[in-house]
Amino acid sequence: MKHHNTVLHQLLNFLPRQAFQTMVDCHNGDYRTRTLSCWDQLVSLLFCQLSGRQALRDLVDSFNSKSAHHYHLGTRDIRRSSLADANRELPVAIFQETFFYLLEKVRDHLPKQVSTEMVRLIDATTIDLNLNQFEWAKFRSTKAGIKLHTVYNPHAEVPVFFEMTHAKVNDRKALSSLPMLSGMTYVVDRVYNDY
Repeated sequence: MKHHNTVLHQLLNFLPRQAFQTMVDCHNGDYRTRTLSCWDQLVSLLFCQLSGRQALRDLVDSFNSKSAHHYHLGTRDIRRSSLADANRELPVAIFQETFFYLLEKVRDHLPKQVSTEMVRLIDATTIDLNLNQFEWAKFRSTKAGIKLHTVYNPHAEVPVFFEMTHAKVNDRKALSSLPMLSGMTYVVDRVYNDY
């Protein structure tokens, strides 16, 4: 059978499997897992993002329908219950370290004048969650969500730092926990002003 290199496989080539496994081992991510490894979770969530799947059942059905590609991705069929458990219980720090690892790889390829630019953008966006599944994230009578606060480098077109908080957290309060470097110019919305 002829091998077709998928877009997902090409994207995963930027993250060496051994480097990811080192991060997993640091946080005991695969400890006592039998059917779904952290790598399986990462691949399935990337597939979800790239294919625009909205529901877990839809993700699992679509992912498992492409089982001929699983070998080349280093993964296998997934179960909805296993993926739901992994999303709920596995340490988030694994994926946070993965993000910063990939960010460093991007920085290595930037021209020197771009990496020394002194402007950063700060903004926040609310991510809606299902109230039935995430009762802890309730912030209105019928809504649940989290807020993603991002420090962004506009010249390199990459995020420099991000932090997730409860959607109720005011942007001004979150601003104090974001890293601020001296000599840097930060561009923010008016909502961050504290008179």
